[in-house]
Amino acid sequence: MNKLLNVNIGGTVFQIDESAYHKMDAYLNSIKKKYATTNGGDEIINDIELRIAELLIEQVGLNGAVMMQHVESIITTMGRPEEFEADTMTDEKFDYATPRTKHFYRDADNRVLGGVCSGIAAYFNVDPLWLRLAFALSMLFFGTGFLLYLILWIIIPTAKTRAEKLVMRGERVNISNIERSIKTETTHMKTRLNEFGEEVKETFSKENVQRTSNSLGGFIESVLESLKPFFKQIMRIIVFAIVAVCLIALVAVCVAFFTDSGRLSSQLNFASAHIFENKKQATILIGGALALLAIPLFSLIFKGMKFLLNVKGKFKALDWTLFALWIVCFTAVIVVGIQLGQSFEYEGRSSEKVEITQPANDIMYIQLDDSYKNNFYENYGYGKRYKWDEWDNVVIYKDTVLFNNIEFTIERSTDSLFYINLYKSARGSSRTDSKSRAEQFQYSINQNDSVIIIPSTINLGQTELWRGQQIGIVIKVPDNKMIELDKQLEEYLNDNAITDNLSDKELFGSKLRMTPSGLKSVVYF
Repeated sequence: MNKLLNVNIGGTVFQIDESAYHKMDAYLNSIKKKYATTNGGDEIINDIELRIAELLIEQVGLNGAVMMQHVESIITTMGRPEEFEADTMTDEKFDYATPRTKHFYRDADNRVLGGVCSGIAAYFNVDPLWLRLAFALSMLFFGTGFLLYLILWIIIPTAKTRAEKLVMRGERVNISNIERSIKTETTHMKTRLNEFGEEVKETFSKENVQRTSNSLGGFIESVLESLKPFFKQIMRIIVFAIVAVCLIALVAVCVAFFTDSGRLSSQLNFASAHIFENKKQATILIGGALALLAIPLFSLIFKGMKFLLNVKGKFKALDWTLFALWIVCFTAVIVVGIQLGQSFEYEGRSSEKVEITQPANDIMYIQLDDSYKNNFYENYGYGKRYKWDEWDNVVIYKDTVLFNNIEFTIERSTDSLFYINLYKSARGSSRTDSKSRAEQFQYSINQNDSVIIIPSTINLGQTELWRGQQIGIVIKVPDNKMIELDKQLEEYLNDNAITDNLSDKELFGSKLRMTPSGLKSVVYF
């Protein structure tokens, strides 16, 4: 057995097998050589080492020994520098440790407040302007937008590292994408500096133009003076409209918080039971959020009525009292929100091999168990309608909370047998807590002869806390054996090199045979 060496990678010290050390050292040296003369090369190298350290922690932890197979897995996942020189568009082999699926992060680089809208926009690849407008309108007319934004701000972590920023946009975390990301940011910074210089030049030129327009000031001032009564009436109409809207919003907020009907009620019930760690935390956050909404609305209504009724009093004591109360509520919400956010800080994973019986006829059928819908449908005579409130991937019905946060992929088996591997992930306040949550929540894959039945939901139960639980399923198919996928599985499939050569029509609802080059439709085989 080779001796173990201590090596520092990305600021983390690992114990590594001597032969594995030489291979890792050669790999890192090849990366340093490639980017030694590249603009921003030091940052690229540093980010690559940080990502390698993250992958090693996931594989062996902080106290385990890094062996040759771990180093080879890292190189396969990250890729070699020479491979990206040859073809930067080549997809890597699927590896559940670096999934192609996106994750929600807050985008601090493009934020206006907390980066929630820009993070969601990056996830769905849309313009954040529309999301910001939607949140603003919901705050004005429905009162739920602020609470939802605050909760998302608390529970969604910030994309701090280069790897997290790539995952936020659904990109592979490899050498090529890290290099491209840094170069893009460098180019963007240069563009911003050039635009700033142009704005400075334009400002000085505007000052010269303004001198020539001063002669028009007197004429414009006299016109505005004659229109002042008209503007006052317009202002009264605008203030009246603002007061009416604020009054409606205040009533709506109170109804939403203090009644058991409506979408916000379901969100609050879900948050109280499955997000907040105790009743005190729930009371402070929900009560504080209500005060943060209600105090500004009440203040606007009060000042608007003063203007409309021509009341001259200043009411400074009331203003300062409301302001102090709002600051206290804001501080309490932030402090408790940070505490809650810490319970989402770390991600833990667990994996297990599902015991299955090999099909006698060399074909395995994969079906989706979507039967839970029948329990939540209600027949009204003219059709079926949902009886639950659906929030993102969460289905809430009475004491039942279901999560539709599942994906699966197909790989080629290394021998003549079918295999199913189950991967579970969850977040927590520490690595131990997150790993424990990932191991504890239940998810069972069933088999009926040659039919594998995959449940479409994760049942959280009545007392378990929601911490981003997620399921990943890897189905391994041996060469010359077949598989048939249920058409309902389309939205759950994570494409890779094995499946992306087939159309959806070929991939679902028909028999597929595994070959050395991937799955092939039996119809065209």
